[in-house]
Amino acid sequence: MKRASIFLLVTGYRLLVTNCIFADTIYTNDGKELKGIIVEDYKDRVIFSTSEGEIVVMKEDVRELYYDNEEENLIKLAEQAKERSDYIRAFAYYDRAYKLNPKSKAAKDGLVFLQGYLFRQEQAKKEGEINRRSEMEQPSAGWKEEAPEVPRVTLRKEIGIALAGGEVFPKVEDLVVNSPAYEAGIRKGDSLVAVWGRLTGYLRQNEIIDILLEKSAMEIKCMIERPISVDVNRGSRAISADDLIGASFTMELDGLTVKGIREGGSSEAAGLKEQDKIISISGTATRYLALKKAIDLLKISRGRMVEIIIRREVIIWRKG
Repeated sequence: MKRASIFLLVTGYRLLVTNCIFADTIYTNDGKELKGIIVEDYKDRVIFSTSEGEIVVMKEDVRELYYDNEEENLIKLAEQAKERSDYIRAFAYYDRAYKLNPKSKAAKDGLVFLQGYLFRQEQAKKEGEINRRSEMEQPSAGWKEEAPEVPRVTLRKEIGIALAGGEVFPKVEDLVVNSPAYEAGIRKGDSLVAVWGRLTGYLRQNEIIDILLEKSAMEIKCMIERPISVDVNRGSRAISADDLIGASFTMELDGLTVKGIREGGSSEAAGLKEQDKIISISGTATRYLALKKAIDLLKISRGRMVEIIIRREVIIWRKG
């Protein structure tokens, strides 16, 4: 059965409703037509999965994007509106996406973020009006020059982290013990992959810091990436992930996921948690691996430590 899809022009935000049974399509400026799935969307490029593997397509080379999913189109439009500071329109797009799919994580996160932002904006306006009236009723005390803002210092003070450049994503270079970031489970050396669903790979550091310091809600939803070394059971009869490392896996739409952790097992000792996404095992990416192939990678590491790279969603709660 065909499903309704939306045609999105990158530069004009114009929508044409049509029907299509294909996956996402990219039309390039030189007339090429690429079919596949957009798996990662950055500010200046997209990672496009095709039948021949993943490719990087720069947005400056893209004439049109054709998504096969109405919900995804609405999410993209909401993100574009949010980047333009058009928060009312962004809220409307997220709301429509949520009504299409109440289980949409991106839509729910967007609504939570904007509800907090709009509420605080309204409160700030009320406080500003009170302060303005108070100032009018008092004699002027002269101009007070404010100290220049230092975002990195503010980030360390309010959130508890300092960021440094990494190969793809920024790394946590320093961490304040008992800070909001520390209490959320972030540790020194972690990579910060996303904030409120926005991938950090091609964002400038000041843009990332601005997002982290934006007081639109009490919580900040982040995705971190971390390498974990797990001891693999040397027993020859170990055939499942639970036998091998004390954890069970499942293959979900967004990748290989930890389903359960055995108490007292090597995975628990290494810090693996339920719902962690397994990005790679022994340097082999798991995105397109079958579950059996992933377990086979553990089998060949019997009796040794295996490095597993995980991605984990964490929520930083602001103080005060």
